[in-house]
Amino acid sequence: QMLRRGSYASTYSKFRYVVAAIGFAFISYAAWLTPPFNAPNGHAIPIGGYLMAISLIGFAVASACIALDFLGRITGFIGNWSATLRLGLIPFRRPATRHRLALGGVIVSVGMTLSMAFLISSFESTVRNWIGSVLQADIFVGSKAMNGLYSNARIDPNTAQALLADPDIIAGGVLQSTTTRIQEHPTMFNGYDTPYLLAHSHFIWLEEPDNLANLSRGPNALINESFAQRFSVSQGDTVTLASSNGPVEVSVLGVFADYGSEQGSIGVNGALYQKITGDTRIRNIAAHLRPGAALNEVLERWRSDYPGLQINANQSLRNETLKIFRSVFSITYALQGIGLFISVSGLSAMLFTALLERKPLLDALRRMGTGRRQIARAALTEGVALATLGSLVGAILGGALGLVLVFVINKQSFGWTLDVSIPWGQIATIASSVIGCAALTSYSIGYIISGWPLQREE
Repeated sequence: QMLRRGSYASTYSKFRYVVAAIGFAFISYAAWLTPPFNAPNGHAIPIGGYLMAISLIGFAVASACIALDFLGRITGFIGNWSATLRLGLIPFRRPATRHRLALGGVIVSVGMTLSMAFLISSFESTVRNWIGSVLQADIFVGSKAMNGLYSNARIDPNTAQALLADPDIIAGGVLQSTTTRIQEHPTMFNGYDTPYLLAHSHFIWLEEPDNLANLSRGPNALINESFAQRFSVSQGDTVTLASSNGPVEVSVLGVFADYGSEQGSIGVNGALYQKITGDTRIRNIAAHLRPGAALNEVLERWRSDYPGLQINANQSLRNETLKIFRSVFSITYALQGIGLFISVSGLSAMLFTALLERKPLLDALRRMGTGRRQIARAALTEGVALATLGSLVGAILGGALGLVLVFVINKQSFGWTLDVSIPWGQIATIASSVIGCAALTSYSIGYIISGWPLQREE
């Protein structure tokens, strides 16, 4: 549509875009009210979230097409300041279909790119806060044979006792865990070192217990947010756990935020965990150094004495966690480049064909003394105006889609509550890149076409 000739005049009235915008707004509201579809594996599929994302894109593009008509009216006043501005803004008084298609391309590419940046920024901010809450110890120990969250590699309890009895260690705790099934679905079952948790709180509470010490005073449990969402459980509810001695019912004391797995986890006091599972082995050890102890010396000694263990310092584990996080989302940087290419290439194709179709007008202007640079600046004005409007609406769309990703799609899919973090730097970078590239290509196209031989008059 943008490349074909003879389609300069718009074939759609503004009223149709108004109707389309209202229709997409209604669909968005209906999608917001649509509950997720519960899959057989216990997870939820955010049908409404996906539909809302698509309808918001339609609403943004339709609204921008309406604004394009108003832009044509406003530019009549701006164009009086300069003949070049007027020449560049005249096409918006009667925008062509290809103008709207190019505008839609900029909006969609900028909007979807920024929505991913919005999600990643919020996710990284949340993960940083979570890591700061969870990784409080100086040294963390696990088995080298552990190759994933659901690995069965464990540490002998005698080894854990020996490490925590080291004279350079002032405090420490252990974590036990295994997989279990709740309502026929797999999830994590943890055994907590309650005295250690009381001394060093590791949780970001969504539903805080009245008294965490009750974890060791009866059949009580803590669950993470994913577990609560997946199994429809909240504070005060009971959960039935399977054991070799028959079912055990535990009461939920609290719900905490956790971003380690979407499968969910439930944890009880270590003694109750061992009674239910019959397993005394340790998954992880957290150790705090006494004041004045040399971290590197302790690390070297432990690594030498226990070659089968993975022993990490706090900072190295933090850095490794963030490194993994960034590597997971590294593909999005390529997607941002692709989005920029799509928006600029669509805009360039539109401008090229529009100027080509207006070649007789450009020739007439040249015969009256208009220079190539003046025509190129007029083309630059047309391209930059379209790119600026598209980037502005695209940024608003990106924010709206980002909120849908964070609060609807992510929440319903994984059961995670994320902190909102707006990537102002990326918004400015992407928008300025689109406008800058549009300016460069628009000026170049205008300059090239205006240098073609004049058409002969009969």
